[in-house]
Amino acid sequence: MAERGINWETAEVNDDGTLTVGLTGENESGWNQSFDWILEPLMRESRGGVWGRVVLSGDKIVVHDVGGDDSVKPLQDFLESVVRQANSDLAHRKVEHEQSKKARDQQKAQKAVQAEGLTDKFRTPPE
Repeated sequence: MAERGINWETAEVNDDGTLTVGLTGENESGWNQSFDWILEPLMRESRGGVWGRVVLSGDKIVVHDVGGDDSVKPLQDFLESVVRQANSDLAHRKVEHEQSKKARDQQKAQKAVQAEGLTDKFRTPPE
């Protein structure tokens, strides 16, 4: 699947200063959660910035209280950074999940071999 990205050509700021911009790529399970986890501490750090609350709404990012022209580049950089980190976090969690599944499958196979060995031993009558 294609990683998520921001489609800046869809950006629109309405009269009350709310920016809405679309996302590209497939919305894989867990991506929104990664986005929110990454966004939360960054928003606290940048609270003195020139924009307000940032939220995901479907396949769009909505930013409230966007400031003037001086906010465009910093906000674009900020949102791009959050999206990149969410993509990276999701990829990392996928690898961890696959490794964990592989380990569980190996453990299950080992238990099956052990069970087969014990079955054979129990089927041998005592002497």
